[in-house]
Amino acid sequence: MLPSPRSSSVLIRPPLLNNLYNVLGMMEASEGSLYLGLPNIIGRNKNAILGFIKNKVINLLNSWHVKFLSRSDKEILLKTVIQALPTYAMSVFLIPTGTCQEIEKLMAQFWCKTSASKGNGSWDHDLVLDMFNTRDASFILGLPLSISDEGDCWS
Repeated sequence: MLPSPRSSSVLIRPPLLNNLYNVLGMMEASEGSLYLGLPNIIGRNKNAILGFIKNKVINLLNSWHVKFLSRSDKEILLKTVIQALPTYAMSVFLIPTGTCQEIEKLMAQFWCKTSASKGNGSWDHDLVLDMFNTRDASFILGLPLSISDEGDCWS
């Protein structure tokens, strides 16, 4: 039985294939090579291969953490930059839900951190008092904040 003509790599012998690469000025795609910013070859572990998206998100959020941003600035950055990062990769690959959840968790942590609380698990009293009436503010300030992930809808 002859191989299918569609599987050209089976019909072309390695020396002829190398000559073809030289004539066309091309290189053979290796295991870790990228094309248009995305990996060429994806194996079974998509979390390891597509982890670069999460790393980009972490790097951007860390660079913004130093700046004093208002809530509206944070919202604009999260919606325009962070949510746009995985868009192209998602049009080509099915990104694992674990990676999407980790990105959502990073966004939620960035959103919730304020300069007053600095992520120590306490409410920013001045902000809550400014935003709500005294009855609602006292109710909100009475709710405990958790530093752990357990039971959090964003984690």
